[in-house]
Amino acid sequence: MKILGIVGSPRKDKGLTDALVQKALDGASTVGAQADVMYLMDREPQPCIHCGGGCFQTHKCAVEEDAARRSQEVYESDAIILGAPVYIWQINGLTANFIDKLRLQDATPPCRTTNARPALGISVAGGTGSGLISAIQSIYKFFCLWGFYAIEPLPVTRHNFESALQTAWNQGKLLAELAEGKRNFEDIGSCLAHYAKLPLLRFDTVDEMLYLSQIITDNTTVNDANRQTYNNAIEHQRTAKALIADGNRIEAAHHAGRAYEFAREAYDG
Repeated sequence: MKILGIVGSPRKDKGLTDALVQKALDGASTVGAQADVMYLMDREPQPCIHCGGGCFQTHKCAVEEDAARRSQEVYESDAIILGAPVYIWQINGLTANFIDKLRLQDATPPCRTTNARPALGISVAGGTGSGLISAIQSIYKFFCLWGFYAIEPLPVTRHNFESALQTAWNQGKLLAELAEGKRNFEDIGSCLAHYAKLPLLRFDTVDEMLYLSQIITDNTTVNDANRQTYNNAIEHQRTAKALIADGNRIEAAHHAGRAYEFAREAYDG
């Protein structure tokens, strides 16, 4: 059984993304999986130029030989882990180029496959944390398109990185256990239904900012100096949740934004 970890960060061997993918592979290894790593920084995937070369039929890129080799490595794996850093509220270019050129011999978009490989997506927003949900949604749309059997996503910031390492290990172990049995979706609808059940994938930017503020406050050490700021963040979180429940997302957006601002101030203060 082979689990392929794909590291989309250019910070090879030292970044948060690499550490999380490696930790997930460690978890997979505990149940006997062979753990392989693909560093996109080394492979330098090029942008798709829409050349019309018939890549969906040939499973090869007409202008970049390594695109077919990358696709073959995914094809030969029993499950994948894809980790990407967040740049400008989105996955970075290396990861986007990889996604754009993947072609699988046993799958036809959208969602049709004869081998629904288990998959785990990890997004890493190391600075402000913003964009971690937008990025994870891009990864999971890619998984859905190719019919991967994705498990619960793992969005990570610098604020929850330490606890996320353990979650990554647990998810990697689960991924390997799922990879022991081959599965398929009955049809496009069953694939879509699977993804509709996964958390975070229907979030918009208001939900994301509120979720991020909660990650930050959950990982904030409260003291006399930051207690009032922390309490302000919590109060705005509660108000935003109540407004969302009442269907008033416009007003909730203001409170979600304030909750995030207060949360960051409390954490950094």
